[in-house]
Amino acid sequence: MDREAVLRLILEAPMSVSHRTLGDQVGLSESTARRIRYGLAWADFMPELPRHRIADRMASCRSCRLFDDKSFRCSLRLPEAFGVDDEPRLSTAQDCNCYFER
Repeated sequence: MDREAVLRLILEAPMSVSHRTLGDQVGLSESTARRIRYGLAWADFMPELPRHRIADRMASCRSCRLFDDKSFRCSLRLPEAFGVDDEPRLSTAQDCNCYFER
């Protein structure tokens, strides 16, 4: 499958299709499929095709697999995820490259 076909399949798939499924269909990792879908990879190739934004899904850190509910923090301890007084900023997921849906 050429790059154009891969990109079209990933970007035109409904959001109900998981990144893992898309990756498996085109021979890429789940992470790569996610990054393409959200415009974090290959954004300069075929820019006329719209990319999704994590914000379109109203994501928050709490909906990420890496979020630790017990400590109420990102398990990666990313400094960007914390604001003043070490309070979690749960909107960071919208721009996070490490975001993975639960």
